[in-house]
Amino acid sequence: DGDGAPNRYVGSVQYNHASNYMLFNTSGSEAMRIDSSGNVGIGTSSPQGVAHLKGETAALGVDDYPQLTIETAATSGAANTGGGILFLNNDGTGGSFGGSIQSLKENGTSGNSAHYMRFSTRANGGNVTERMRITSAGSVGIGTTSPLRQLQVGNYSGNAELALGAGSTNFSSLFFSDGDGAPNRYVGSVQYNHA
Repeated sequence: DGDGAPNRYVGSVQYNHASNYMLFNTSGSEAMRIDSSGNVGIGTSSPQGVAHLKGETAALGVDDYPQLTIETAATSGAANTGGGILFLNNDGTGGSFGGSIQSLKENGTSGNSAHYMRFSTRANGGNVTERMRITSAGSVGIGTTSPLRQLQVGNYSGNAELALGAGSTNFSSLFFSDGDGAPNRYVGSVQYNHA
């Protein structure tokens, strides 16, 4: 930033030949490191995986920017535009799409920011298929893309089943409440005593 101290060197790229890692420095401090295994660390000098991001010492709100932000380049406001993560696996013969997590626009109305999240997996011999959706209203659908209740489980080509499992000396329970706090949190229940 200048010809004299302290601003002579505020950014640099360095290679450490003794330990075989590369440093990227900004504002006079390390910003990123690629270690000898090819692991990339941002905010950490000792990455524990292929990509290791460290930051955010304060508590996070639901709409705060966390360590990783995925932003769409779509500007049309069209339905089903957004961002996501795709998992590319290997089935032993080559690469195969394994599943995805996506946050997408719920409608095509300009200025309407309702978004849903969908979670997809892939069965052997099949395509990546949506398995669960959380709507903008917070309703969860498993086996359905349009849940009508807070939780809807569906299998419209076979049986729909819900299983509760517990240890052989414990209870499997379903609780009913009149509110989120005491004394009405649990006012009714259905229980099975496995013992």
